[in-house]
Amino acid sequence: MNIHMPGHLSSLSSSALLAFFSMSLLLCACQWTETSGGTAGQTDPAEGTLVFTAVPPLEPEEFFGNAWDIFAEGVVDAGSAERLEALILENQIPDRSTLFISARGGDINAALDLGRAIREAGLFTYVGRQSQDEEGGYTWGTCTDAGVLAYLGGTFRWMLDGSEVCFTKAMTGMEEDSPTEDLIADYLVEMEVDERLLAHIRQARGREICLTEPVQADLQVTRTGDDQVKWSIEHIEVGPYLKGEITTWRGINKILMYCPGDGLRIHAIFDPEGRAREVLNELNAHTLCLDDQYIPIPAEAIESRLEMNGWINIIFKVDDDWIEPLLQASHIGIMCQSSYDDPLFMGFSHMDFEGGARLLPVLLGTCTYKVGSVE
Repeated sequence: MNIHMPGHLSSLSSSALLAFFSMSLLLCACQWTETSGGTAGQTDPAEGTLVFTAVPPLEPEEFFGNAWDIFAEGVVDAGSAERLEALILENQIPDRSTLFISARGGDINAALDLGRAIREAGLFTYVGRQSQDEEGGYTWGTCTDAGVLAYLGGTFRWMLDGSEVCFTKAMTGMEEDSPTEDLIADYLVEMEVDERLLAHIRQARGREICLTEPVQADLQVTRTGDDQVKWSIEHIEVGPYLKGEITTWRGINKILMYCPGDGLRIHAIFDPEGRAREVLNELNAHTLCLDDQYIPIPAEAIESRLEMNGWINIIFKVDDDWIEPLLQASHIGIMCQSSYDDPLFMGFSHMDFEGGARLLPVLLGTCTYKVGSVE
């Protein structure tokens, strides 16, 4: 099963990631066994309602993070948003926790309220549900009608394998240009979902419509954070700079490049996920990632390391030998590690750089020196 594991986790190399998931599955099975029949938080089940169950994170927090799993299954009803808010408050569930929802319809207005409560809490959403297997874990789910609208509240949204989002003829009460449709249209804009989704809802008036994966992605029903990075040359009073940024489920990833007069600088910005002190005090080895090249950045090249507005900012001078690899790179990243060979790191390692590499010669043309064929 292709399961994404959101939360405050250190980034891992492929080998460490494999070991991590093996350990996660083993420990997760133990936890599900221990919590069977009683979890940290559960709403009172009632027919025709949405039942919430909260499961705390594995320990130690330093490795697994502090994100909870919340499961929502049933029918979206008028009290759903309030019950979720109470569950979050009672258990002090942090943002970037994950809500797995499998909801077959319900009240449309209640779904809009629930979606906004999900967004206010900063939760990620999956269409999926708690597995009833002995080993526990996650399995496919189905959201229809109001359930889909609630799911859209997630700051980032995924689907477990086999899951579906559908609209049915139960939506026939929503007439075109009706007040309810206007409310849904406003909600879709608020949740950054393409308004063309309304056309699919209307098509369901006589039959069931299930959205395919390409349609889900095209309409931004799913939002995985894998969007293409936007690269541009920006201008300020002191000169131009190259800018690329993307917001992922781990937070913001941003790269700025500029030439102050004595060579190219890279300014990397990322969200430390509440671990800024650890990054600044303990992760003092820095690596520039260019595709499959991992270039250690000498300490003397680091010009600034600080936290600003909750983000880590690192500025370093680029060695002339790195220019050609930069021009050829498809991906870029910055890793902060305890040592250069440590597979655990904070930062990002695989940010799309194709657009940046195309614009980089323009920026290098403003530098006071010439590199390779750049004039």
